[in-house]
Amino acid sequence: RKKQAMISRQTFVDRSINFVNEHRWSILGMAWLVGMSGAGLYLYKKKGMTPAQKLVEARMYAQLITIVGVVSTASIASLGGNSDNKHVQHNSAELEAIL
Repeated sequence: RKKQAMISRQTFVDRSINFVNEHRWSILGMAWLVGMSGAGLYLYKKKGMTPAQKLVEARMYAQLITIVGVVSTASIASLGGNSDNKHVQHNSAELEAIL
């Protein structure tokens, strides 16, 4: 209930950032799958390439899409949409004692 009240007060952009942060790996997996499928369909019609060449080229397109997705989700995550990730602040004296 408390979480729903907090979500209802957020803007669309904040809700979108939180969604991307929570579902990052699913989004990247689906982007790879769509990239592989789309490239496979596009390359299926190309003549003059062996099936192995088509598969390698489709994989390269899918990797490009996945890399773009990783960079995008990393930049969205850096916007700080999820406030549950609190970094622990350490005193430098404590760290020196540990080291």
